[in-house]
Amino acid sequence: MPNYTLDWSNAGANGTYATGSGNVEITSTTNASGRTASVGVNGNPSTEALWVSSLREPVSTTITFESPVTNLNFELFDVDSNGSGWDDRITVIAMDADGNQVPITVSDLDGLHSVANGNVINADGNASGGVETTGADDSVTVDIAGPITSLTIIFDNGESAQNTGIIGLSDISYDLPPDYIVEGTSGDDVIDASYTGDPEGDMVDNNDAEDGSNDDVIQAGAGNDQIIAGQGNDTIYGGDGDDTINAGDGDDTIHGGAGVDTVEAGAGNDTFYGGDGNDWINGDYGDDILYGGAGDDYLRGSYGNDTIYSGEGDDYLWGGWGDDTFIIENGFGNDTIDAEDQDQTNGDTLDLSAVTDDLTIDLTNGATGHGSFSDGTSTSTYTAIEHIILSGGKDTLVMADGSGNDTVRDFTGPTDNGDGSFTGHDMLDVTNLTNDGGTTPVDVHDVVVSDDGSGNAVLTFPGGETLTLIGVAPADLSTPASLVAIGIPPGSDGIVSGTSGDDFINNGYAGDNDGDSIDHGDAVLPGETGDDDIVQAGDGNDTVYSGQGNDEVHGGTGDDTVFGGTGNDEIFGEGGYDELYGEDGDDTISGGAGDDTITGGAGADTLSGGDGADGFLGGTAGDVIDGGEGGIDNDTLDLTGAGPLHIIYDPNNPENGTVEFRDDQGNVTGTMTFENIENVIPCFTPGTLIATANGQRQVEELRPGDRVITRDNGIQEICWAGSRRLSGQDLWKQRTHRPILVPKGALGNNMPERDMLVSPNHRFLVANERTSLLLGEAEVFVAAKHLLNREGVQRVDSKGVDYIHCMFEQHEVVLSDGCWTESFQPGNQSLQGVDKAQRSEIFSLFPELQNSEGLAAYKTSRITLKPHEAQLVVG
Repeated sequence: MPNYTLDWSNAGANGTYATGSGNVEITSTTNASGRTASVGVNGNPSTEALWVSSLREPVSTTITFESPVTNLNFELFDVDSNGSGWDDRITVIAMDADGNQVPITVSDLDGLHSVANGNVINADGNASGGVETTGADDSVTVDIAGPITSLTIIFDNGESAQNTGIIGLSDISYDLPPDYIVEGTSGDDVIDASYTGDPEGDMVDNNDAEDGSNDDVIQAGAGNDQIIAGQGNDTIYGGDGDDTINAGDGDDTIHGGAGVDTVEAGAGNDTFYGGDGNDWINGDYGDDILYGGAGDDYLRGSYGNDTIYSGEGDDYLWGGWGDDTFIIENGFGNDTIDAEDQDQTNGDTLDLSAVTDDLTIDLTNGATGHGSFSDGTSTSTYTAIEHIILSGGKDTLVMADGSGNDTVRDFTGPTDNGDGSFTGHDMLDVTNLTNDGGTTPVDVHDVVVSDDGSGNAVLTFPGGETLTLIGVAPADLSTPASLVAIGIPPGSDGIVSGTSGDDFINNGYAGDNDGDSIDHGDAVLPGETGDDDIVQAGDGNDTVYSGQGNDEVHGGTGDDTVFGGTGNDEIFGEGGYDELYGEDGDDTISGGAGDDTITGGAGADTLSGGDGADGFLGGTAGDVIDGGEGGIDNDTLDLTGAGPLHIIYDPNNPENGTVEFRDDQGNVTGTMTFENIENVIPCFTPGTLIATANGQRQVEELRPGDRVITRDNGIQEICWAGSRRLSGQDLWKQRTHRPILVPKGALGNNMPERDMLVSPNHRFLVANERTSLLLGEAEVFVAAKHLLNREGVQRVDSKGVDYIHCMFEQHEVVLSDGCWTESFQPGNQSLQGVDKAQRSEIFSLFPELQNSEGLAAYKTSRITLKPHEAQLVVG
C-alpha cells in the first residue's frame, strides 16, 4: 500500500493542508502564558518538525483527517527531564469516526521513559544536554493501527519541574484503509492486473476483494480508459469517456457510462449497461443481459440465451445463437433486430410488453418470423423471431397474403360484455388478406379457428397463413361477432333483408343478397351474437318467423305478420295493418303507423301501438302497454281469456290504469299497466263465475248435467251449453252485436261483483220499489243494451268475443258474478244467433221448439221491459 505523510515542511501548526489522501486540518492551542506550538528546524540532527518549549501550562495540537487513516507512525523528539530544570510529559489521544478512543503503541523507551495509562509518556531521565531528534535515545516512537480520524498531542510538564524542555513532533506517516475498489483517475487509464494507481492500493486480480477473491470492483472514472478485468465476477464502471472494456471470464456486471464505449466479455452470464453514447457491446458466451441505453448502439448477444434491451436511439440488436429475448421499451428508435435462428430450443422472442403505446405490428413479410413494428413515430424491423409478446397498449397486427405462420402472446382477446358487444381487445388488419389469392378480401366466414393442442386459438386463413394467439382460448373467437370485434370483416351486413314483394322469412329463407339467414348462428354486428338476428322485411305483406335469440325485426311497409319466437325480441311493425306476436321472452313491440294488432305473449312485454286504432290482445303480469295518441285515437285492450282479473282505472285519466290478475280465490297474482287505451275488454263469458251446487265455477267449464242454483226452482241441471264466436270483423260489420260492459257495482249493492261483459240482449233481473209502483211487478228483466244510461255501462269494441249460453228445461234466473241474470231462452232471434249444428242439438233436446207453439210454450220467467220502461225503472 502507498504510504502517506503529513510533512511539516508543507504544513504549519494551524490550518488545512492537502495530502495525497485528502485534506488534513491542524489546530494548536495557546496556553495562558501565550505559548503555542510552531513548525521549524531544530535539534541534532537538524529536523523540521512541530516544536514546543518551556511550557508551564499545556499546549495541544489536534490533527483531523478527512477520511479514516490506518498504520500511523511518528516520533516524539527530545522527551527528557533534568531534575527541577525541566520535565516533559506527553499525552497521545487517537479517536475513530464514532468518537471512540483507539489504543496506541509506544516504543524506543530506552529506560529513559515510562508510559502511564497506555497513552501518557513521562520522561524519566536525560541522555544528553542537547535537543535530540530522529533515532536519539531521548526520542520515542508511536504507532497507531487505527483506523482513526483525529490525533491529539498534549504537551505538558511533569511533576519534577515547573516547565517543559523542548519537545518535537516528527512527520506522521499513515495509510488509507482498503475500500476494495480499483479506482482510476480523471485521465486515460489502463487498468489491468499491473495497474497500481488506486489510492488504497487495490489491484485487479490480486485476491484483494473484500472476500479475498478476484471479484473486483473497478471504477475507471473520467477519461478514455482501457479496462481488462480478467478473472472473477467483476463489477466494472467505465465512467465518462470513450472506454474500451474487456470484462474477461466470469459473471460480470459492466456499466459503460457516458461516451462511445466498446465492451466485450468472455464466458459467463454477464450484465451490460451501455449508458449514453453509441456503444458497441458483445456478450460473447453465456446467458447475458444487455441494456443499450441512449444512443445508437450495437448490441450483440452472441452465444447463449441472451436478453437484450434496446433503449433509446436507432440500435442494431443481434441475438446470435440460442433462445434470445429482445425487450423493447417506450421511446424506442428505428431499431434493427436480427434474432438469427441458430442453436435454438424454443426460439427467439420479441417482447413488446414494456411499451404502453399502441403499436402496429406488420406481419406481411412473407418470410416466417420477419416483420416490423411501429408506434407511429419510429419503426423497427426484425428477422427470425418465433414469438411476439404484444405491448400494453392496443395493438394492431397487419396481415396479408403470404404472411406466413406467426405466433404472438398477450393478445387481448375480445371481452364479451354480456349484451353482445365487445371491449378491450387488440386488433387485426386483414385488408390485404384475400380468400382467393388476390381479389376477394377475407371475411369471418373464411377464418377457421382451432386449438393448438394447448388451449390456444389458431386462426387459419385461406392462403395457409396462420396466427397463433397464446393465451386466447378458441372459445373466445368462436363466433362471427367475436371475429368482427378484432377487425375481421363480417362479409355481410348482418341483416336478413326481404324484397319488395310478399316475403316469407324464416330459418329457411335464402333471399338475402349477403347470405344472412335466421337462426344460423351468423350474427356479426355489435350487440348481436349467435342467433340474435336483425330482419328488415321491406315492402310487401311479409310474414316473419324470427325464431331463437334476441331478435330485432322491422316489418317495413305493408300488412305484415311477425312472430318473435323465443328470446327478448324487438319488433317494429312500421307501416301497414300489422299483426305482431312477441311469443316467448320479454319482448318490446311497436306497431308504428296503421291499425295494428299486437299480442305480447309470455314474458313481461313492453307494447306500444303508435299511430292508428290498435288492438292489444291478452296480457300477462309485468306487461306495459301504451296505445299511443297518434292518428285515430281509438285503441283497444282486449283481455279475453286472461282469466279472473280486476281493472283499476286512473281517476285522473280513464285511458290509463292497472290490471290485477287474480287466482280462483281472488288473490292478486300479478299486474300489468296500460295508458292511452280508449277501450278495455275484460274477459267475457270465459271467466264469468256461475253459482252451482259445488260453488262458483267459470261458465266456460259448465257442461250438460252440471247442477246450477236457480232463483225460482232451486238446483237445476243444464240441458244444453254452447257458444258463439264473433270476430273483430263480425263486430265491425254488425255494430249492434258489440258486447256491453257492466262495471262492478253498476247495478247497486256491489252488483255485479266484478266487471261483466255480456251480449246486448242479455237480460238482468231488476227488483226495486219502482218496478212494483210503476209496473205492478216485483221483479222484471232489463236487457243490457237498455242499461247504457247507468254510469259506467257502455258498448265496447273488441277484436273478437265469445258469447256462451246455458239452457235449462225452462227459462231460469241464475246467479252470475254475484247478480241474477237470465239463462238462454230459445226464440226466433236467439236461435238465429247459434250455428246450425247447435240448433240441431237444441232441437234434438227440445223437438217442440221447431214450431211456433213450442217456442211460445218456452216462456220467459219474467216480463222484459221495453226501452222507455227500463228508463223509468233503472234510469
